[in-house]
Amino acid sequence: MKKDKSNKIIYGIIVLIVIVVVFVVLDLEDSEETNPLEEDFLIYGDYRIYEKNIGGVDMYALEAFDSDNHQYLFHFRYLPTELEDIPIEDGIVDKILYTDENQDTYKSKIYISVNPSMTGQEALSMFGLAQILWIGTEGHEGIFKIPTQTAFLSDYEGEDHPIKDCDDAGEYIGVIAVDYGDMNIYSDGPCVILNGDNVDELRMVNEKLGYMLLGVI
Repeated sequence: MKKDKSNKIIYGIIVLIVIVVVFVVLDLEDSEETNPLEEDFLIYGDYRIYEKNIGGVDMYALEAFDSDNHQYLFHFRYLPTELEDIPIEDGIVDKILYTDENQDTYKSKIYISVNPSMTGQEALSMFGLAQILWIGTEGHEGIFKIPTQTAFLSDYEGEDHPIKDCDDAGEYIGVIAVDYGDMNIYSDGPCVILNGDNVDELRMVNEKLGYMLLGVI
């Protein structure tokens, strides 16, 4: 693994963090200006999805609320209907979030770990998951408020990010391994694995899991 390739991946993940900070929680009680409820929207199940153009890119903003009635807009490139054919193992959401079958305690930390050979854009496919899981900052916490950190699956000749693979997953520590392969979402013990062969497929599997975490599909 060459150093310049590693630097490209690290830069991409830094950009990911910046993007996550931009799309923070919108508090309905404090900000009517950012409340998009008067805009046109699609209905999918119990959710509203707003069509938006951000930087020339067509995206879908899913409206979700937490137990404190904070409003979130999670941004996706695909609608749920476009991801229906991607196989996903039963019980994946519980494996990601909870420490045991009782589903009463969240994981202490989750690593989203990518193959170090991935380009910056491929690494950024995890954006949807990070914005849903992350703990955020006070007043801008995510839905699940679980400390979430990016990592690499193997050595990348750098020191800024940890190396975490499926062997590091356990009862309290979650690992979501993002790697190359036929589109699929499955598990290996407590580790959850997302596979795709290119940036579009990687984005699709990440977004399907994101919709699953939010209970949309």
